[in-house]
Amino acid sequence: FKGLRYDIPQRLQIEPELCRLLGYYIAEGSICGSNVNFALNINEKGIANDIVSLMAKFFNHTNPTIMERGNTLEVMYGLKIGTKFFAKLCGKRAKNKHLPSFYLNIPNECLKELIKGYWLGDGYIKGGYEISATTKSPKLAHQIRLALLKLGMFASLSKNKDRNMYTLAIPAKYLSLIHI
Repeated sequence: FKGLRYDIPQRLQIEPELCRLLGYYIAEGSICGSNVNFALNINEKGIANDIVSLMAKFFNHTNPTIMERGNTLEVMYGLKIGTKFFAKLCGKRAKNKHLPSFYLNIPNECLKELIKGYWLGDGYIKGGYEISATTKSPKLAHQIRLALLKLGMFASLSKNKDRNMYTLAIPAKYLSLIHI
């Protein structure tokens, strides 16, 4: 990776913070050309700050473009190596997103952070008794369900055929187990 605009270690240690960043990408990230973009709600500035901090730590990229448009807060990185990294590990488009292939072989603390990043990005509280997340990717929905099961949490999974979306739901009591 030497010679690129940003020096990135050839190997990244799988650690909880990296897994949380992957979760954010799975929920809110996209790739456009040589850019990695995170599209957040305008009220998610804490998540945006966390993404900026994590991208600086793992990719040595400290100068993202941050734009506010209506209700959207975009954090954008011109980082070609980042596009390859995220696409290879997690997919490019919403309907093709997936967890990294190693997700069942990482320590539970790392898996919790991966789920936390995903849930903070795509999750919502429903009726005060459950938390839900919706995805277009059937593979991702089944992987998240399996990951939650590995962590001792049962999730229901339903498909909305009209919208071709999958919804995962877990009891709100599990929030503390994934540190949300």
